[in-house]
Amino acid sequence: MEKEDDRVADWSARADLSIDQRKDYIRAVLCLQALPAKTTAWAPGARSRFDDFVVVHVQMTRQVHQSVRLFNRICCPAHSRH
Repeated sequence: MEKEDDRVADWSARADLSIDQRKDYIRAVLCLQALPAKTTAWAPGARSRFDDFVVVHVQMTRQVHQSVRLFNRICCPAHSRH
């Protein structure tokens, strides 16, 4: 289970961005939200390109995590216990 401190640490990385970088990030997110979705054929709830990003992330999670587990078993056996 994720601890609150871990979530805070993840968000604090954005504090390292300059004001211009933060504005660029916000513009990019708004752009994704303004464009129509391309995944509606297999994710009917997707309404924007931002939703597409979430859909692809959810769809790929299992494959990515299985690949990491396999890598850890082969290359880092000490990590495979967890």
